Amino acid sequence: MKRLIIAAMLTLASATAMAEWVSLGSIPLDGVEFYAKPETKKRDGHIVRVWMLTSYSKPKFDGDKAYSSDAFQMQYNCKDDLSRIMAIISYSDRLGLGSVVANHTYPNDTWVPVPPSDGSLALLRYACAK
Repeated sequence: MKRLIIAAMLTLASATAMAEWVSLGSIPLDGVEFYAKPETKKRDGHIVRVWMLTSYSKPKFDGDKAYSSDAFQMQYNCKDDLSRIMAIISYSDRLGLGSVVANHTYPNDTWVPVPPSDGSLALLRYACAK
């Protein structure tokens, strides 16, 4: 009975953490899922800043450290379809859970065109939607 209660509590905690992220789609062949955190979306004219999450079915590596998801603070120029990364936090588990494996900031990252494939266009559309 004690194990059942613990399992129920862990399921509830996981569902609560996941509630912050909204699914934007996936690329099943690549084992990648895309999410956004709506409450972080901030607009200043045609510039939008928002946290996005990419979750991987197979671990990736930063040096010798394995990670299964990345949270990105992205900035989008909705007028010119450009994006840049402000920060990346890599987590040991999927869906932004587990321990932080790596944390990088890019305060002066250059703007780049959003490619029409690989899920980036869906992220731009979400960020720029009013």
